[in-house]
Amino acid sequence: MQAVAEGIYCIAGTRGCNVYVLASGKGVTLVDTGMPGEAGRLDAELRQKGWALSQVRRIVLTHSHFDHVGNAAEIVRLSGAPILAQRDEVPYIERTQTLPSRSLVGRLLMALEERVLPRPAPLLVSRALEDGDVLDEAGGMRVIHTPGHTPGSISLYQAERDCACPCPSSALTWSR
Repeated sequence: MQAVAEGIYCIAGTRGCNVYVLASGKGVTLVDTGMPGEAGRLDAELRQKGWALSQVRRIVLTHSHFDHVGNAAEIVRLSGAPILAQRDEVPYIERTQTLPSRSLVGRLLMALEERVLPRPAPLLVSRALEDGDVLDEAGGMRVIHTPGHTPGSISLYQAERDCACPCPSSALTWSR
């Protein structure tokens, strides 16, 4: 686990996406959870800093792709943590709707994914986030609705910190 800034860590190298840990005196919040089957690795990474998956106080999902939500059900089972996601992404995370694709190639890839890759369990989103909401973690992370990758993709923005995240494909951004 690599420190990005005070109270913010990146678990890089997980299959699919980086997982971020926002730490505070209230516990830890995970931003995304990686592909299915990585819960043990996430727990080991957290334990190196003195935490555990059972202590996760909430999970923020940046979007509904399986490589971001894959371990969420297991973490919720262990911790009881609520899931937060942007309002437009909720039906895809809860699996009440199928994620739309704009192109034929995208639709073909999604159909292939559905048949080949493990499907994450449907999840219950406890709080639907809106553009401009502020999460109290890490001194206040502002939710920015960044649709395009999916209808409800989000980024988290921390304007008071002047640092760059060393982890590629970051869902966390800082001002320069």
